[in-house]
Amino acid sequence: MKNIDFELLRKRREKVLRLREEKQHIGLGYVLTVERKQYPVMACFPIGTDAELAKNKFEYLINGQKS
Repeated sequence: MKNIDFELLRKRREKVLRLREEKQHIGLGYVLTVERKQYPVMACFPIGTDAELAKNKFEYLINGQKS
């Protein structure tokens, strides 16, 4: 029979609960080319409970003003 380390499970659960409370962000990195010069760009926005808003922001980051 396998021994279960309940102390390790408790610590892992506490870590997951802390991560859920922290503000999290999604980042998207890409290269922008302007007049044959390349510039690295990093776009970042917070993750919220509104999935539709996150989808709109993600589409905006990918498509720019088109969305």
